[in-house]
Amino acid sequence: PQTCYYKLLNVSTKAELSEIKVNTQARQKAHPDAAGPTSTPEELEASKELFKQVTEAYAILSDQALRTKYDRIIFGDSADKPEFENEGEYQ
Repeated sequence: PQTCYYKLLNVSTKAELSEIKVNTQARQKAHPDAAGPTSTPEELEASKELFKQVTEAYAILSDQALRTKYDRIIFGDSADKPEFENEGEYQ
């Protein structure tokens, strides 16, 4: 199953663009260089994959046209998107 980009970036579904841009904590934690020199090859690969997902999530949610399309695909045409309020660590 695809990870919810809002949860991945630890932002609300109603987050303003400025909040998404400012919230770089998930991106920094996911960067492969943050894995450390004692990381196993598996940990490094997992870190690279997470960084790729976080970068993609950031690119989509920070672009209004892509975000609208993403929301329509994930939540349908309903105006009632579920609300994710900074539920903690990203998945």
